[in-house]
Amino acid sequence: MKKLNFILSVLILFISSNIYSQTIDTRPAYTFSFEANGSPNAGLNYIYQYTDVKGSAFINDNWEIANVVLNSGYVFKSVKIKMDAQQNKFIFNRNDSSFELPDNVKSVIIFPNTNDATQKIIYNKGIQINAQVNANKFIQVIAEGKISLYKYFKKDIEEYNEYGNATNFKRFVDMQQYYIYMNGEYNAINISKKNFDKTLKAKNATLDAFIKQKDLSGKDEKEWVLAINYYNSLP
Repeated sequence: MKKLNFILSVLILFISSNIYSQTIDTRPAYTFSFEANGSPNAGLNYIYQYTDVKGSAFINDNWEIANVVLNSGYVFKSVKIKMDAQQNKFIFNRNDSSFELPDNVKSVIIFPNTNDATQKIIYNKGIQINAQVNANKFIQVIAEGKISLYKYFKKDIEEYNEYGNATNFKRFVDMQQYYIYMNGEYNAINISKKNFDKTLKAKNATLDAFIKQKDLSGKDEKEWVLAINYYNSLP
């Protein structure tokens, strides 16, 4: 009888644990949707289409570690990704196979140095600038706040000829454009001292003092970021 009771107890515990294990996973349905899209049968397999084009469609040929943020706010951490800049698509790696990220991704946060989480490259979707750079495209966030600076990177394909050869070849050409958001408007802008002076200098006395103290000329992206982030921190 004791043996029978013991067996019954074990069976009840086994059934209970199985029921519990089937119900404790409270992740919303969209997480399962993402996981399903990562399977070979989901129809989102990524196939590299540029075998006859010289160069690479990727911004970085190596896999990078990133956090992937869905529209719902759910975050997938430590995803291996790379960006096809010709199609403006992020690709993720699962079991040495490549798949496209689903459409419900809002942000991709890349950590180029996995030992330093403060270093990040952020790509957001949902920013409507113009017909080409629209809410369905990923754009890099350089600085964001009262004044925002974005960078749109694309790889176009051009045809070319080599000397003494009549064959038409194809190659990737890097294209990038900065956009600044000020006073409720987006405008294309080039990173230069002239535009830096025109856009940021004399805008605010405190900012001017900061620019002078740091000896910022606006000659590169880093100096623009320092000035814009400082201005955005002001009350």
